[in-house]
Amino acid sequence: MARVTALQTALDDAGIDAASYDPRHPPTGLSAEDRDLIRGAAAQLAATDTQQALANVQQEVLDVCHTPLQL
Repeated sequence: MARVTALQTALDDAGIDAASYDPRHPPTGLSAEDRDLIRGAAAQLAATDTQQALANVQQEVLDVCHTPLQL
């Protein structure tokens, strides 16, 4: 959860709406520092250990609740 929070904080601090942010076409006025912070936080979410943790949670939900977890 800390990695999701880190990304949300980076976006919030930069004044960026996560739903409309396109890293390939960042909004004008976004500083290089903010762009780097957002990129770094997003990279942590894509890290192998994060993906494995999400897969583990998904499996637990399937095993216990018998329903897929959608994020």
